[in-house]
Amino acid sequence: MSYNVDFETGTHPDVEKDLQSISERNHDDFQYSHPFKQKLLSWGVEARGILPVPPELRTDTQYNQIFFIWLSANFNILSFSAGTLGPVVFGLGLRDTCLVILFFNLVCSALPAYLTTWGPKLGLRQMCQSRYSFGFFGVIIPSIFNLASMCGFCILNCILGGQTLSSVSGGGLSWTVGIVIISVISLLVSFCGYKVLTWYERLAWIPVLVVYVVALGIGGKHLLNPPPAEPASAIAILSFASTIAGFVITYSPLASDFTIYFPPEVDSIIPLSIVGSTKFYDTLTNFLGLIGYWASAYGAVILMEHLVIRRGRFDAYDLRYWNSPRKLPTGLAALGACAIACALIVPSMDQVWFLGPIAEKTGDIGFEMAFTVTAIAYVPLRYFELRFRELV
Repeated sequence: MSYNVDFETGTHPDVEKDLQSISERNHDDFQYSHPFKQKLLSWGVEARGILPVPPELRTDTQYNQIFFIWLSANFNILSFSAGTLGPVVFGLGLRDTCLVILFFNLVCSALPAYLTTWGPKLGLRQMCQSRYSFGFFGVIIPSIFNLASMCGFCILNCILGGQTLSSVSGGGLSWTVGIVIISVISLLVSFCGYKVLTWYERLAWIPVLVVYVVALGIGGKHLLNPPPAEPASAIAILSFASTIAGFVITYSPLASDFTIYFPPEVDSIIPLSIVGSTKFYDTLTNFLGLIGYWASAYGAVILMEHLVIRRGRFDAYDLRYWNSPRKLPTGLAALGACAIACALIVPSMDQVWFLGPIAEKTGDIGFEMAFTVTAIAYVPLRYFELRFRELV
């Protein structure tokens, strides 16, 4: 069975009927073609893949589950470790570290939070929606970057999770076995898809909360009289902020995936439950800094396409052509804008292996440059592209 559907040759002029008929046909083929597949579906395994979800199937009204998805994704030991980067790596005091974490998390969470509200409106996975700016083939590049970023996070989570299991077992469990256990559990949950994932995330934060409360009770006295720290410099603050941004902004390329089953009429309330995040030390700092650059450029393209080119209208996306290379944009405007931004991203980088001339004076402002320059360059390039291929 093939999911390679080209809406350009469809016979139904109504977009919603197109989506519904194709969705039902593929879903029925999958459901009844093999008994094992029927069993998987009965267990709640998601079978849709990247197919758009038509309005008739966007019926999930448990809106609070998006809160638990973002809460559990960030409320864990690995995220907690990132807060220590402030004093350990960047030499910030406790107060300055907390203020930077709070402010930049709130600012950087706005982009993935806003994109999360697009799922109910379009019924498209985030990377499929990105085709309307990057094009059918052009979106392969941000998809590869997204894949690399998520693989990096998975590796870090599996390592720390395996080490944690080894520690609580009193050494009876090796790091290797612990990593394998975490990897297998993660694979099973992600394989099952939407229903199992949302159920799991409702519960995953509870044991972590218990651990945090116990740790606070035991070591909280040390927070009352923290050791004195050097006055915070702009370079240290901006570099630490770049690390935090690298964690939060990289949720953008998958933000709408978690809300595509919500009804289209649901209020676009920004889910501010995307809170506190970061990760660990030299490898962690560099990893987060690097992925923050591309994610910022990606976010700028998606926002400018929606807010400027399509004037914030969701009905400006012709969903019949979500899988049609000849109708979608070429992607040259999006990729060109990102390439132009690289001219200022590189001099603004502050990494262990490279310090740019701008960053030497200001600290790491690569993600700010990535977003700003890409946003400015994309609009004129996109209007030029529209002269050769109409908007769909």
